[in-house]
Amino acid sequence: MSIATDSKNKSNAPKLPPSGRNKFEDLESPFLPPPIQSWRKALSEFTPQSPPPAVVEGYVFPEPALFIAVQNKERQEAYFRSWLKFRTAMIYRVSTHDSTASVVPNSLWRNLLAFELTGKEKVGSSSTKSSKLRETARQFMDDSLEAAGVDFAESNGGNLVWNGSVIDSLGDRDREEILWELAELSFRFELLALDTRVTTSISDDRQELIRACFPGGASASLLVADLGAANDGLGNVHWEPKSVYLHALKKVMTTWKGEVPAIILAEKVRWTEREIEDLEGGITCFYMKMFYQHFGRAPIVPRRLSHATSLYRVPYPRGLTMVNPRPNIAYDLTDVRI
Repeated sequence: MSIATDSKNKSNAPKLPPSGRNKFEDLESPFLPPPIQSWRKALSEFTPQSPPPAVVEGYVFPEPALFIAVQNKERQEAYFRSWLKFRTAMIYRVSTHDSTASVVPNSLWRNLLAFELTGKEKVGSSSTKSSKLRETARQFMDDSLEAAGVDFAESNGGNLVWNGSVIDSLGDRDREEILWELAELSFRFELLALDTRVTTSISDDRQELIRACFPGGASASLLVADLGAANDGLGNVHWEPKSVYLHALKKVMTTWKGEVPAIILAEKVRWTEREIEDLEGGITCFYMKMFYQHFGRAPIVPRRLSHATSLYRVPYPRGLTMVNPRPNIAYDLTDVRI
């Protein structure tokens, strides 16, 4: 089936239920990380079915758009401060091999993120929906903190730490970096979750293949989203270094169920710039289609940063240090052992 069939009649197709924001389009914000254009294009041109073929599921991390959609500035600031205070515990809850962490609906994430405002309020005996949500949020937070060995009172009153430093207040750059990390972690876990559902492979190295799609390679942790590599990997503006990660993602998708686009199934070593562009388009469109079919909503997609920063040192991808005998040709070395 042609990729183009996913974008037919997109102007007439309903993007949303009767109420709510369009999750296939970006919100306007000075601190929303810049999109990777190929992923943004695939999102905006995708035509979702109504209703979706699968039940809409929640999010393993807060949806970055939640921080932007909130109109009240005080509440928005509370979202960022709450996330920084509980960030370690929230990442820990999905880090262990025996983790039973499940996806969480936006209604609960909003209550967790507003904990600086609502967490100090006494929860009464009221049976209202908001009281029940606060109590659920409190229980969820307590359980996560206990699992991480962090004291609730200490975290609730602790310092704000970001990018290895204690900070008094957040600037727009800090907010952009926080949302980039959330988008990156969410994309990694959603890719892993989708691969688990749709792969036809029975090998036990799937996580290694997923890790190879990101800076740091197959030996890196999916839980470490390196700020210093935000504009590398899939977010690189230069096609040759980006091709390393596109080929890694191509290898993951080759074993997926369904009508995999021919360009993803192509077996070749030498790729031109135009072919890499076509491959990126095939990958992003196929990902949108498969994710929506199995999770019933728009996926969280990877992004870039508008500025340079550093937190960790990431090794340069294997293969790019080789002398290229043919300029303007990228090589798929995913199956080459050096």
